[in-house]
Amino acid sequence: MAEVKIDEQLLEEINLFLIKMVKKTYLLMIILSFFLFVNSVSANNIGLIESPDWESNLTPIRYGSLSSTDLDNNGYNDIILTGCLTASGLNCDSGVISKIYTNNGTTLNENQTWQQNLTNAGWSSTSLGDIDNDGDLDLAMVGCTSATSAGGCIGTILSKIYINNGTSFTESSQWQNNLTAVFDASIKLGDIDNDGDLDLALTGDGGSNKIAKIYINNGTSFTESSQWQNNLTAVRSGSLALGDIDNDRDLDLALTGEADGVTSKTKIYLNNGTSLLENSQWQQNLISTQDSSILFAMCNNLSIIYL
Repeated sequence: MAEVKIDEQLLEEINLFLIKMVKKTYLLMIILSFFLFVNSVSANNIGLIESPDWESNLTPIRYGSLSSTDLDNNGYNDIILTGCLTASGLNCDSGVISKIYTNNGTTLNENQTWQQNLTNAGWSSTSLGDIDNDGDLDLAMVGCTSATSAGGCIGTILSKIYINNGTSFTESSQWQNNLTAVFDASIKLGDIDNDGDLDLALTGDGGSNKIAKIYINNGTSFTESSQWQNNLTAVRSGSLALGDIDNDRDLDLALTGEADGVTSKTKIYLNNGTSLLENSQWQQNLISTQDSSILFAMCNNLSIIYL
């Protein structure tokens, strides 16, 4: 039987050809799947549709805050809702609430066990994060126990930390002891100093002054840091967002709000590892605003969305 010799270069070319064909086939399958998906979406007119089933148990509020996460670990996102009740027009005369609605897969139901220890608050803000590093999400909340429609607090101004014990939130004097009480405020949790635990950024109305503060997590409590907050503009009626704007692997800060009763601000502060520095290049095209909400989203790299 004659020996068959195969040219090694030819064999390599055949292998490359087969690899290219496989890649092209795979790419065509992806493109085909994409167009089938797009056509399916278009045909069914998929979009955000108001759902009476999901919203029927929710209490209408204004001058408040909404946060969402899976509190009870059943695979569905629950809702934390704070704010002024809407029964008496544009004021807070009907009272304020702090409620938790748990998700059973088909609707949201008010849950007395999870919300029983929360202080009712309007002109409020909330943020969720694992403050004590025990694997579940805790709650930071600011606001006022009674307020007017003009943004004045006629009750108690508060800043609260609630620790998640697995079945409810428990107020922690240890974690909240050093926080400045504010309303008409914004609060955000994030690892600002890159040490592996969550720190806290806070803006708002302290009753006699506006603030912008950074509190560093030392493992057992939050400690105000003049080093981190020194360059921030104090505001109320605004919003905070934390995200890595410049892709250097630390959290920068975006801030909106009313600085002096008249002037609206939108600021960007870059994290240099030891402090937050205002950056005119990043903020130059942003519109100054108050009574607003701001967030970072992955639209085209990391973008800012605010209204």
